Amino acid sequence: MRDHIRYILIAAVSLTCLAFLGIAQTVVQTENPQPTINFSNTILPLLTENCADANCHAGSEAWMDLNLADEKRYENLVNRYSKEVNELKLIVPFKPDSSYLLHKIKGIQAKGARMPYKKESLTKQEIALIQKWIKQGALKN
Repeated sequence: MRDHIRYILIAAVSLTCLAFLGIAQTVVQTENPQPTINFSNTILPLLTENCADANCHAGSEAWMDLNLADEKRYENLVNRYSKEVNELKLIVPFKPDSSYLLHKIKGIQAKGARMPYKKESLTKQEIALIQKWIKQGALKN
């Protein structure tokens, strides 16, 4: 009988410790939230500088019909299928690994050239910002 009570006490203490560990982890995660990447102030300037010029993704003759210079640039990117690989979307919110644009920027695409085309690659930090923005839901903010 005493062994039975001892096992119950050990189980209760163990569960209590696990509960406190879970609460502590939640508090730590809440205290250090990741800053939200802003489309208008962070992502858009990167795309404008590196992609949205007359030779690439701007104007009525935008390459692959992807215009990044007009007011619908967000809608032209997010949840829109690629013209190059029809079964892949350019940006899939929360899924950077499924986002074809990120594949093109990293140079790991299944088809075509790395982007920006005939220009210097984006830096690792710039790519990380785009990846983080997608992972955060590719918000239009």
